[in-house]
Amino acid sequence: MAGQTGQPGRSVISKALSIMSSFESLPAPISIQDLAEHARVPLSTTHRIVNELIEWGALERDQNGGVHLGGRLTALAARPSASMRRLLQPHLEELCAVTGHTVSLGLREGDQVRVSERCYGQIETPRLTRVGSRVNLHLTAMGKILLAHEPQWFQDSFLSRDLALSIFGEATDPAELREELTQIAAAGYVHTQHSIPEEVEVLAVPVFHHEKISCAIDLMRPTDAQSPFSDFLPALEVAVSRIQSELDHFRTLPPWDND
Repeated sequence: MAGQTGQPGRSVISKALSIMSSFESLPAPISIQDLAEHARVPLSTTHRIVNELIEWGALERDQNGGVHLGGRLTALAARPSASMRRLLQPHLEELCAVTGHTVSLGLREGDQVRVSERCYGQIETPRLTRVGSRVNLHLTAMGKILLAHEPQWFQDSFLSRDLALSIFGEATDPAELREELTQIAAAGYVHTQHSIPEEVEVLAVPVFHHEKISCAIDLMRPTDAQSPFSDFLPALEVAVSRIQSELDHFRTLPPWDND
């Protein structure tokens, strides 16, 4: 019977290692039955071992039941040279390819957001900022999404200062900005439009690490009244979900770049 080719006397560790070695030969995702046959482990035992490996994070199961290597295993392998940039860049590039639009990632540094990474899409878009530039939090979509998810004490401190004026028309009145931040936090994203002088719009979402805000990602495109930019929100959410799943395998986030 398929999957019942186990060898007596093998330890659980030996069986688990045989299952893991299947990923060296078979293309992922792999079905449980194929894992059992390739590893020569009984099907019921394979189910049990795979479930334990999934619970630990060494493996992950897709929506069709196929199994592939998990983020925790990848994080362990990458730990000596791990950096946020290396971990997140493939996800940003995939999001850029899927949407065709420019993707940026921002990190909060004090009262500002730093544009830390960018992937340029097929559709040419005017550049509001450049990689490495820093902008006050309330003046960009990424900055607003970061500020909206900071603790209340941080928001109070930020709003108590003289807020810089913007050529883009963002609110600088503390009461108005506080209301906007409340709405952004409730929605889970922010959509802004700018004239520089060409019309562009930006859609930004937060990225969390163990329920704390860690960074933000945005999409930018020329304004298109015929095509709602919110249609791209699901693609952003999928990218964020994958990023958060990978980051959550780290107790403490690695540095942005260790090159």
